[in-house]
Amino acid sequence: MTAILPPNGRVVAYVVGMENYVRTGKIKPVDYARRDAEAFAEALGIAFPRREVDVTMRIDDEATLSALRFELPSTIAGLHDDDLFVFYFAGHGLFGEGGNRLTAYDSYSANLSGTTWLVRELLTDPLNRSACVRALMFIDACAEKLEAPGRSVVRPIDPEELKALVAARFHAVFMSCEPNQNSYGSVQLEHGIWTYFLLRALRGEAIEALGPGRLLTGDGLREHLRREVSAFAAKEVPGRVQRPYALIGSSGNFVIAEVPQGSVPLAGVIPKPPDTKDLVAIGPKVVAVGEMLGSDGSLWRIGIDDFVVGNWNDLANFVDDFENVDIGRRYVLVNARGEGRMISDRPAWRKYDNGRIEFACDVAPPAERIAAERLPSSMAVSPETGDMFAERGAIARTSGAASLPQMLQSAMSFVRGESIWDLDAGAEFSDYLAGFRDSPWLPRLFMLETIRLASIARKSVLVNESKSSTPLHCVDRVRDLKVLDRSPKNRRVRVRLELDLRGAGAWSGEVAVLVLDEEPLRKRRATIAASNRLIQPTLIVSQPVEPKPVALPPSALRAFLKPKC
Repeated sequence: MTAILPPNGRVVAYVVGMENYVRTGKIKPVDYARRDAEAFAEALGIAFPRREVDVTMRIDDEATLSALRFELPSTIAGLHDDDLFVFYFAGHGLFGEGGNRLTAYDSYSANLSGTTWLVRELLTDPLNRSACVRALMFIDACAEKLEAPGRSVVRPIDPEELKALVAARFHAVFMSCEPNQNSYGSVQLEHGIWTYFLLRALRGEAIEALGPGRLLTGDGLREHLRREVSAFAAKEVPGRVQRPYALIGSSGNFVIAEVPQGSVPLAGVIPKPPDTKDLVAIGPKVVAVGEMLGSDGSLWRIGIDDFVVGNWNDLANFVDDFENVDIGRRYVLVNARGEGRMISDRPAWRKYDNGRIEFACDVAPPAERIAAERLPSSMAVSPETGDMFAERGAIARTSGAASLPQMLQSAMSFVRGESIWDLDAGAEFSDYLAGFRDSPWLPRLFMLETIRLASIARKSVLVNESKSSTPLHCVDRVRDLKVLDRSPKNRRVRVRLELDLRGAGAWSGEVAVLVLDEEPLRKRRATIAASNRLIQPTLIVSQPVEPKPVALPPSALRAFLKPKC
């Protein structure tokens, strides 16, 4: 067998994860594409531990059409003959005008041919013109739910077009499914199924994919993916078919990587097989013990075993009166996923004979976030005193990623009901502490509330903006939360957070969350609610108002008619 990478060769990778698209493009999100792309980039460091690994990663709004058209050919043009080029894509793909096409952040469903990019133009033709003779392409894409107005079907990617690329001895293309099949994600794995088993092979966790000497070959990887993905997809949903597809150069038994003994996954990349039972919230009045049963694009199905807050009657009222529920309260949160979504249409529920309830709803795309480095400038606050301070003769300010701990503490310490302008704004950590102080559910409730602040967008009533934003701005997912204090100290409870940040990846740290005692908070809320009523407009004059007769007592009428002199 021949090693695909010479002793002095580099690994140059270009990784694209297209989970969320520009809203105006009306392209549905791709579950786990971001997580898949990030995990793939990390897996390269395990597969090639003694090599220089140069990874360019573009996620969501970083992967615009203009960026891809400039960067991909430029990256390929800079390859040397000793390099291994690795391309990974997770998102939507199709066969359209000119050949196989992949989507970008600013692709539009109404103009797929004009706003997607040709694989031949940006990838395979530049590779054939370059000095590179070693290339691996991994494409986790299908045309499922990629709809164009006026067309009932969008054609899937045609693998035959890619055969010209693998005429070279050390080129290979691995695709997540055959033509006319779909590529599926898994709630249990929290990954695309195909990418999950690809990651296991690259990390050396799938011993059955490795040959003698822990060598991962082109043929070995192809057979591993074909066997494991097909079996898992059919087991998770009986009757479902997903068969991976691969095109490999003439020396299919070439060595992709020598996986060292003892390779282990990076923390948090491969999820533990879920206990799955955790808390879910459906609006503000229902918190239950449950699990995700599955998702099909925008449709989420949730099994509920018991209620922690509210009961089945509150759930029924939420569904029956959905059109009258305030927009900001139409949400579903799932601790096991670390995220939540707005509910976009009237949900449904049913109760089975064994007492279990199934809840189903259509969810909106994830709320927009900003990159952590784009957090706006604000006055800096001392972590010791909580006060503003001077720096170089002026009030100190902070912005970008450096302001993240302060932003988290400020948003999580803004107690609901303390804003005279918007009584529903703010966090409910104080309420959960009052009701569940000594309960084992308290950390899970705190996590659920943090997910709400990270996932559910609100419009500010004080700022004239058309766009809404999440209180935590740049937090994509809440991985975990631990409560560090048994009781508040100086009215604060410390929590340790593990988060996924837009544009910055994983972050962990401590935040001291302000919590108020129950009775003082109740009185304060009553006072603020009374003040809120005073600032509400009493009359909206949009049409002429008809005068209404007023009945006056006789004494008042006599006083009115009495001469002044």
